[in-house]
Amino acid sequence: MAQRVVTVLERRTSAMLVASLAVSALSACSSFNPIGETRYTLLNDDNFGQLGMVGPYWHLYDDQHSHTSPCTNGATGNHEPAQCARIDAPLSFEWDGRKCPPSDDQKDDLARVVNSQNGRICLQGMLDGVLPCVVKDGPRCKDNGGDTSNMWGAGIGLEFNQEPQEWDAVGRGFRGVAFDLTIFPAGGALNLRVELPVALAGDTLIPEAHPLMRGDGSVIATDGRVYSYSCELNQLVPSLQMQRPIELCDAVVPYDKDCRATSYMHPSGSPFWVSTDRDPTYRPSPILHEGHNEFEWDDVTAPPGSGYDFNAEKMLGIHFHVVHTENNKEEIAASSGFHFCIENLALLPK
Repeated sequence: MAQRVVTVLERRTSAMLVASLAVSALSACSSFNPIGETRYTLLNDDNFGQLGMVGPYWHLYDDQHSHTSPCTNGATGNHEPAQCARIDAPLSFEWDGRKCPPSDDQKDDLARVVNSQNGRICLQGMLDGVLPCVVKDGPRCKDNGGDTSNMWGAGIGLEFNQEPQEWDAVGRGFRGVAFDLTIFPAGGALNLRVELPVALAGDTLIPEAHPLMRGDGSVIATDGRVYSYSCELNQLVPSLQMQRPIELCDAVVPYDKDCRATSYMHPSGSPFWVSTDRDPTYRPSPILHEGHNEFEWDDVTAPPGSGYDFNAEKMLGIHFHVVHTENNKEEIAASSGFHFCIENLALLPK
Protein backbone atom coordinates (compact mmCIF):
# COMPACT_ATOMS: atom_id res chain seq x y z
CA MET A 1 0.00 0.00 0.00
CA ALA A 2 2.87 2.37 0.74
CA GLN A 3 4.39 1.93 -2.71
CA ARG A 4 2.71 4.19 -5.24
CA VAL A 5 1.28 2.43 -8.30
CA VAL A 6 1.76 4.22 -11.63
CA THR A 7 -1.61 3.91 -13.32
CA VAL A 8 -2.38 3.41 -16.97
CA LEU A 9 -3.88 6.89 -17.14
CA GLU A 10 -0.73 8.45 -15.65
CA ARG A 11 1.50 6.67 -18.16
CA ARG A 12 -0.78 7.80 -20.96
CA THR A 13 -0.77 11.39 -19.71
CA SER A 14 3.04 11.31 -19.39
CA ALA A 15 3.36 10.08 -22.95
CA MET A 16 1.07 12.85 -24.16
CA LEU A 17 3.19 15.43 -22.33
CA VAL A 18 6.38 14.13 -23.96
CA ALA A 19 4.71 14.31 -27.37
CA SER A 20 3.58 17.86 -26.68
CA LEU A 21 7.09 18.98 -25.70
CA ALA A 22 8.53 17.39 -28.81
CA VAL A 23 6.09 19.25 -31.03
CA SER A 24 6.83 22.56 -29.29
CA ALA A 25 10.47 22.15 -30.30
CA LEU A 26 9.45 22.32 -33.99
CA SER A 27 9.11 25.51 -35.98
CA ALA A 28 7.27 28.21 -34.10
CA CYS A 29 5.43 28.98 -37.33
CA SER A 30 3.75 25.57 -37.29
CA SER A 31 0.12 25.49 -36.11
CA PHE A 32 0.03 21.71 -35.84
CA ASN A 33 -1.21 20.54 -32.45
CA PRO A 34 -1.51 16.77 -32.02
CA ILE A 35 -3.26 17.20 -28.65
CA GLY A 36 -6.28 19.27 -29.59
CA GLU A 37 -8.45 18.46 -26.57
CA THR A 38 -8.03 17.09 -23.07
CA ARG A 39 -9.39 13.56 -23.05
CA TYR A 40 -10.23 13.47 -19.35
CA THR A 41 -11.67 15.87 -16.78
CA LEU A 42 -10.57 14.62 -13.39
CA LEU A 43 -13.10 14.72 -10.54
CA ASN A 44 -10.90 16.39 -7.94
CA ASP A 45 -10.62 19.55 -5.86
CA ASP A 46 -9.11 21.46 -8.78
CA ASN A 47 -12.15 20.87 -10.99
CA PHE A 48 -15.19 20.50 -8.71
CA GLY A 49 -15.91 24.23 -8.63
CA GLN A 50 -15.51 24.64 -12.39
CA LEU A 51 -17.96 21.79 -12.88
CA GLY A 52 -20.58 23.54 -10.74
CA MET A 53 -20.41 21.00 -7.93
CA VAL A 54 -21.01 22.40 -4.43
CA GLY A 55 -19.60 20.56 -1.42
CA PRO A 56 -18.85 17.21 -3.11
CA TYR A 57 -17.82 14.41 -0.74
CA TRP A 58 -17.03 10.68 -0.52
CA HIS A 59 -18.97 8.49 1.87
CA LEU A 60 -19.03 4.87 3.01
CA TYR A 61 -22.03 2.59 3.31
CA ASP A 62 -22.88 -1.06 3.95
CA ASP A 63 -26.01 -3.15 4.49
CA GLN A 64 -25.54 -3.30 8.27
CA HIS A 65 -24.96 0.38 8.96
CA SER A 66 -27.49 2.06 6.68
CA HIS A 67 -29.97 4.57 8.11
CA THR A 68 -32.76 2.05 7.75
CA SER A 69 -30.53 -0.97 8.51
CA PRO A 70 -32.22 -3.48 6.18
CA CYS A 71 -29.84 -6.34 7.00
CA THR A 72 -30.42 -6.22 10.75
CA ASN A 73 -33.79 -4.40 10.82
CA GLY A 74 -36.35 -6.81 12.27
CA ALA A 75 -38.95 -5.63 9.75
CA THR A 76 -36.75 -6.54 6.79
CA GLY A 77 -33.68 -8.76 7.04
CA ASN A 78 -33.64 -9.54 10.79
CA HIS A 79 -30.09 -10.93 10.50
CA GLU A 80 -27.44 -10.70 13.19
CA PRO A 81 -24.87 -7.89 12.82
CA ALA A 82 -21.98 -10.35 12.42
CA GLN A 83 -23.76 -11.89 9.43
CA CYS A 84 -23.95 -8.62 7.51
CA ALA A 85 -21.38 -6.73 5.45
CA ARG A 86 -18.75 -4.68 7.21
CA ILE A 87 -16.18 -2.03 6.30
CA ASP A 88 -12.75 -2.13 7.95
CA ALA A 89 -10.95 0.74 6.16
CA PRO A 90 -10.58 3.66 5.64
CA LEU A 91 -13.01 3.89 8.58
CA SER A 92 -14.88 1.31 10.61
CA PHE A 93 -18.34 1.63 12.14
CA GLU A 94 -19.04 1.40 15.85
CA TRP A 95 -22.83 0.95 15.79
CA ASP A 96 -23.62 -2.77 16.07
CA GLY A 97 -26.80 -2.84 14.00
CA ARG A 98 -29.73 -3.26 16.38
CA LYS A 99 -32.92 -4.94 15.13
CA CYS A 100 -34.86 -1.69 15.37
CA PRO A 101 -33.86 1.29 13.19
CA PRO A 102 -31.17 3.62 14.57
CA SER A 103 -32.12 6.68 16.56
CA ASP A 104 -31.47 10.16 15.22
CA ASP A 105 -28.13 10.47 17.05
CA GLN A 106 -27.07 7.06 15.74
CA LYS A 107 -27.97 8.14 12.22
CA ASP A 108 -25.46 10.95 12.52
CA ASP A 109 -22.79 8.39 13.41
CA LEU A 110 -23.57 6.46 10.22
CA ALA A 111 -22.83 9.39 7.89
CA ARG A 112 -19.21 8.38 7.42
CA VAL A 113 -17.44 10.84 5.14
CA VAL A 114 -13.87 10.21 3.97
CA ASN A 115 -11.30 12.22 2.04
CA SER A 116 -9.40 11.01 -0.98
CA GLN A 117 -5.61 11.05 -0.86
CA ASN A 118 -4.34 12.84 -3.97
CA GLY A 119 -7.29 11.50 -5.93
CA ARG A 120 -6.98 7.94 -4.58
CA ILE A 121 -9.78 6.35 -2.54
CA CYS A 122 -9.70 2.81 -1.14
CA LEU A 123 -12.19 0.42 0.48
CA GLN A 124 -11.57 -2.73 2.50
CA GLY A 125 -14.05 -5.02 4.23
CA MET A 126 -15.91 -8.31 4.25
CA LEU A 127 -19.09 -9.84 2.83
CA ASP A 128 -20.06 -12.88 4.88
CA GLY A 129 -22.29 -14.45 2.28
CA VAL A 130 -26.01 -14.13 1.61
CA LEU A 131 -28.25 -16.16 3.94
CA PRO A 132 -31.84 -17.31 3.43
CA CYS A 133 -34.61 -14.94 4.50
CA VAL A 134 -35.25 -14.93 8.24
CA VAL A 135 -38.60 -13.15 8.00
CA LYS A 136 -40.08 -15.70 5.58
CA ASP A 137 -43.42 -13.96 5.25
CA GLY A 138 -41.98 -10.51 5.81
CA PRO A 139 -42.68 -7.48 3.66
CA ARG A 140 -39.22 -7.34 2.06
CA CYS A 141 -37.96 -10.83 1.28
CA LYS A 142 -36.96 -11.93 -2.22
CA ASP A 143 -35.42 -15.31 -1.43
CA ASN A 144 -34.14 -16.47 -4.82
CA GLY A 145 -31.11 -18.34 -3.53
CA GLY A 146 -30.54 -15.86 -0.70
CA ASP A 147 -31.90 -12.74 0.96
CA THR A 148 -30.37 -10.38 -1.61
CA SER A 149 -32.97 -7.68 -0.95
CA ASN A 150 -31.55 -7.04 2.50
CA MET A 151 -27.98 -8.35 2.23
CA TRP A 152 -26.77 -6.12 -0.59
CA GLY A 153 -23.10 -5.52 0.24
CA ALA A 154 -21.01 -2.40 0.79
CA GLY A 155 -19.59 0.49 -1.17
CA ILE A 156 -18.03 3.92 -1.43
CA GLY A 157 -19.53 6.81 -3.38
CA LEU A 158 -18.70 10.30 -4.60
CA GLU A 159 -21.66 12.66 -4.18
CA PHE A 160 -21.45 15.62 -6.55
CA ASN A 161 -23.17 18.06 -4.17
CA GLN A 162 -23.59 18.42 -0.41
CA GLU A 163 -27.36 18.20 -0.85
CA PRO A 164 -29.02 15.88 -3.39
CA GLN A 165 -29.00 18.18 -6.42
CA GLU A 166 -29.20 16.86 -9.97
CA TRP A 167 -26.15 17.55 -12.13
CA ASP A 168 -26.43 17.69 -15.94
CA ALA A 169 -23.52 15.69 -17.36
CA VAL A 170 -24.85 15.92 -20.91
CA GLY A 171 -25.42 19.67 -20.87
CA ARG A 172 -21.88 20.16 -19.58
CA GLY A 173 -20.49 18.20 -22.50
CA PHE A 174 -19.61 14.80 -21.05
CA ARG A 175 -20.25 11.35 -22.52
CA GLY A 176 -19.08 8.93 -19.84
CA VAL A 177 -16.80 7.98 -16.96
CA ALA A 178 -13.20 6.75 -16.61
CA PHE A 179 -11.26 5.43 -13.62
CA ASP A 180 -8.22 3.35 -12.70
CA LEU A 181 -8.73 0.28 -10.51
CA THR A 182 -6.25 -1.54 -8.27
CA ILE A 183 -7.28 -4.78 -6.54
CA PHE A 184 -5.52 -6.36 -3.55
CA PRO A 185 -4.15 -8.96 -3.81
CA ALA A 186 -3.28 -8.31 -7.46
CA GLY A 187 -5.46 -10.32 -9.80
CA GLY A 188 -8.02 -11.04 -7.08
CA ALA A 189 -11.73 -11.38 -7.75
CA LEU A 190 -13.99 -8.39 -7.13
CA ASN A 191 -17.73 -8.21 -7.75
CA LEU A 192 -17.97 -4.46 -8.32
CA ARG A 193 -21.01 -2.65 -9.66
CA VAL A 194 -20.41 0.94 -10.78
CA GLU A 195 -23.63 2.84 -10.06
CA LEU A 196 -24.77 6.29 -11.17
CA PRO A 197 -27.54 7.50 -8.81
CA VAL A 198 -29.97 10.03 -10.25
CA ALA A 199 -32.70 12.43 -9.15
CA LEU A 200 -36.21 11.12 -9.83
CA ALA A 201 -39.67 12.64 -9.88
CA GLY A 202 -41.37 12.43 -6.50
CA ASP A 203 -44.47 10.91 -8.09
CA THR A 204 -42.49 8.02 -9.62
CA LEU A 205 -44.72 5.00 -9.13
CA ILE A 206 -43.34 2.00 -7.25
CA PRO A 207 -44.18 -1.29 -9.03
CA GLU A 208 -46.91 -3.26 -7.27
CA ALA A 209 -44.58 -6.19 -6.59
CA HIS A 210 -41.99 -4.02 -4.80
CA PRO A 211 -42.12 -3.09 -1.11
CA LEU A 212 -40.85 0.38 -0.22
CA MET A 213 -38.37 1.07 2.59
CA ARG A 214 -39.20 4.30 4.44
CA GLY A 215 -36.92 6.79 6.09
CA ASP A 216 -37.90 5.67 9.61
CA GLY A 217 -37.06 2.01 8.94
CA SER A 218 -40.65 0.88 8.38
CA VAL A 219 -41.69 -0.86 5.16
CA ILE A 220 -44.76 -0.46 2.95
CA ALA A 221 -45.47 -4.04 1.89
CA THR A 222 -46.97 -5.16 -1.42
CA ASP A 223 -50.35 -5.48 0.31
CA GLY A 224 -50.17 -1.81 1.39
CA ARG A 225 -49.71 -2.62 5.08
CA VAL A 226 -46.93 -0.71 6.87
CA TYR A 227 -44.63 -2.88 9.00
CA SER A 228 -42.08 -1.79 11.59
CA TYR A 229 -40.03 -3.56 14.24
CA SER A 230 -40.53 -2.67 17.89
CA CYS A 231 -37.49 -3.00 20.13
CA GLU A 232 -39.79 -2.72 23.16
CA LEU A 233 -41.99 -5.62 22.06
CA ASN A 234 -39.17 -7.40 20.23
CA GLN A 235 -41.42 -8.23 17.32
CA LEU A 236 -42.69 -7.16 13.90
CA VAL A 237 -45.62 -4.79 14.18
CA PRO A 238 -48.08 -4.08 11.32
CA SER A 239 -49.77 -0.69 11.39
CA LEU A 240 -51.89 1.37 9.01
CA GLN A 241 -53.01 0.30 5.56
CA MET A 242 -52.04 2.28 2.46
CA GLN A 243 -53.56 2.16 -0.99
CA ARG A 244 -51.30 0.73 -3.70
CA PRO A 245 -49.81 1.87 -6.02
CA ILE A 246 -47.64 4.22 -4.04
CA GLU A 247 -45.20 6.94 -5.07
CA LEU A 248 -41.51 7.38 -4.31
CA CYS A 249 -42.18 10.28 -1.95
CA ASP A 250 -44.16 7.86 0.23
CA ALA A 251 -40.72 6.77 1.47
CA VAL A 252 -40.44 10.07 3.36
CA VAL A 253 -41.71 10.20 6.94
CA PRO A 254 -43.67 12.38 7.49
CA TYR A 255 -44.96 12.36 3.93
CA ASP A 256 -43.81 15.22 1.70
CA LYS A 257 -45.34 15.38 -1.76
CA ASP A 258 -42.53 17.73 -2.87
CA CYS A 259 -39.67 15.62 -1.52
CA ARG A 260 -36.27 15.48 -3.20
CA ALA A 261 -36.74 12.02 -4.64
CA THR A 262 -33.67 10.04 -5.69
CA SER A 263 -32.79 6.57 -6.89
CA TYR A 264 -31.34 5.92 -3.40
CA MET A 265 -34.94 5.80 -2.17
CA HIS A 266 -36.16 3.49 -4.93
CA PRO A 267 -36.51 -0.20 -3.94
CA SER A 268 -34.72 -1.23 -7.14
CA GLY A 269 -31.73 1.01 -6.44
CA SER A 270 -29.70 3.18 -8.81
CA PRO A 271 -28.70 2.81 -12.48
CA PHE A 272 -25.45 0.98 -13.15
CA TRP A 273 -22.88 0.18 -15.83
CA VAL A 274 -23.95 -3.01 -17.59
CA SER A 275 -22.36 -5.40 -20.07
CA THR A 276 -22.35 -4.64 -23.78
CA ASP A 277 -25.20 -7.10 -24.39
CA ARG A 278 -27.23 -4.98 -21.93
CA ASP A 279 -28.06 -7.96 -19.73
CA PRO A 280 -30.83 -6.59 -17.47
CA THR A 281 -29.94 -8.65 -14.40
CA TYR A 282 -28.22 -7.37 -11.26
CA ARG A 283 -24.76 -8.52 -12.31
CA PRO A 284 -21.56 -6.72 -11.43
CA SER A 285 -20.34 -4.22 -14.01
CA PRO A 286 -18.18 -5.65 -16.84
CA ILE A 287 -14.80 -4.78 -15.32
CA LEU A 288 -12.57 -7.32 -16.99
CA HIS A 289 -9.22 -6.19 -15.65
CA GLU A 290 -7.37 -3.98 -13.25
CA GLY A 291 -6.06 -0.67 -14.52
CA HIS A 292 -7.89 1.75 -16.76
CA ASN A 293 -11.66 1.39 -17.38
CA GLU A 294 -14.12 3.54 -19.32
CA PHE A 295 -17.82 3.48 -20.14
CA GLU A 296 -20.35 5.83 -21.73
CA TRP A 297 -23.91 6.81 -20.86
CA ASP A 298 -25.29 4.30 -23.40
CA ASP A 299 -23.66 1.55 -21.30
CA VAL A 300 -25.74 2.51 -18.23
CA THR A 301 -29.23 1.23 -17.50
CA ALA A 302 -31.80 1.58 -14.74
CA PRO A 303 -32.32 -1.57 -12.64
CA PRO A 304 -34.60 -4.24 -14.12
CA GLY A 305 -38.25 -3.76 -13.27
CA SER A 306 -37.66 -0.33 -11.72
CA GLY A 307 -40.09 1.49 -14.01
CA TYR A 308 -37.78 4.46 -14.57
CA ASP A 309 -34.98 5.26 -17.06
CA PHE A 310 -31.40 6.41 -16.57
CA ASN A 311 -30.94 10.11 -17.39
CA ALA A 312 -27.38 11.51 -17.39
CA GLU A 313 -28.88 14.99 -17.12
CA LYS A 314 -29.96 14.23 -13.54
CA MET A 315 -26.89 12.59 -12.03
CA LEU A 316 -26.13 12.76 -8.31
CA GLY A 317 -22.77 11.00 -8.15
CA ILE A 318 -20.72 7.89 -8.92
CA HIS A 319 -20.63 4.83 -6.63
CA PHE A 320 -18.45 1.72 -6.44
CA HIS A 321 -20.61 -0.99 -4.87
CA VAL A 322 -19.27 -4.44 -3.87
CA VAL A 323 -22.10 -6.92 -4.45
CA HIS A 324 -22.93 -10.59 -4.22
CA THR A 325 -23.63 -12.20 -7.58
CA GLU A 326 -27.03 -13.83 -7.88
CA ASN A 327 -25.78 -15.94 -10.78
CA ASN A 328 -23.35 -18.00 -8.69
CA LYS A 329 -25.13 -19.72 -5.80
CA GLU A 330 -21.90 -21.15 -4.36
CA GLU A 331 -20.39 -17.67 -4.28
CA ILE A 332 -23.45 -16.31 -2.49
CA ALA A 333 -22.96 -18.79 0.33
CA ALA A 334 -19.26 -18.03 0.78
CA SER A 335 -17.56 -15.27 2.75
CA SER A 336 -15.28 -13.00 0.77
CA GLY A 337 -13.04 -10.10 1.66
CA PHE A 338 -12.57 -7.13 -0.63
CA HIS A 339 -9.85 -4.52 -0.91
CA PHE A 340 -9.56 -2.13 -3.85
CA CYS A 341 -8.57 1.43 -4.73
CA ILE A 342 -9.96 3.88 -7.28
CA GLU A 343 -7.73 6.55 -8.81
CA ASN A 344 -8.10 9.16 -11.54
CA LEU A 345 -11.89 9.15 -11.45
CA ALA A 346 -12.78 11.33 -14.41
CA LEU A 347 -15.48 12.36 -16.86
CA LEU A 348 -15.08 11.82 -20.60
CA PRO A 349 -15.67 14.97 -22.68
CA LYS A 350 -17.62 14.58 -25.90
